[in-house]
Amino acid sequence: MPWLNLGISILYVKPRAAPPSLLAFLDPFTTDVYICTLLVFVLVTIIIYVLARFSPNQWEEPDNCIKDPEEYTNQYNFLNSFWFVLGALMQQGSDVEPLSLCVRFAAGMWFFFALIMIASYTANLAAFLTVETLERPIESVEELAAQDEIWYGAMDQGSTAGFFENSNNDVYQKVWAFMDGIHKSEVMLSGNMEGVEKVEGSNGKYAFFMESASIQYL
Repeated sequence: MPWLNLGISILYVKPRAAPPSLLAFLDPFTTDVYICTLLVFVLVTIIIYVLARFSPNQWEEPDNCIKDPEEYTNQYNFLNSFWFVLGALMQQGSDVEPLSLCVRFAAGMWFFFALIMIASYTANLAAFLTVETLERPIESVEELAAQDEIWYGAMDQGSTAGFFENSNNDVYQKVWAFMDGIHKSEVMLSGNMEGVEKVEGSNGKYAFFMESASIQYL
């Protein structure tokens, strides 16, 4: 014997493309990744600075060509160490060059880390820019009842309205309280076609409860 399952569905506008964001370039990584990268950046700056200060091979004679100078210079002060690490992360390099083996080893590890991060960021950014992000304000009755920007209704005196009115479910009772409230004249309509027209003309600000079988044949 043939049978058919029926229910109540939400009639709403199709998902639309989300407006572009000024901070879209931050989407490839999560906030935790950015925080960890910043902490590693500061840590590597300190490590290179300390290694350069304690390594005798990193100290050089002054540029003024003084014979047998009493003091040697070290390019890796804290500011230059910061600039060196930043230049490596941006893949631009810097004029400060490591001379000692320990500083070169630390710099090489940072270069490898920067290479992986930049490659991952570039790949993820390309994916985010090519895939269109759709706005989906509501996915269920619970989400619809939990917000107040999108109004919703049903056919007045219809079976769908009667279902919400007689339901013992807390969510459905909340939905019925809104539809039977002060905005009843605006959200409760005389027929399904009026509901379809109101959904189409409300620019995403109205949803209409309707039998699923009727929605399939719109």
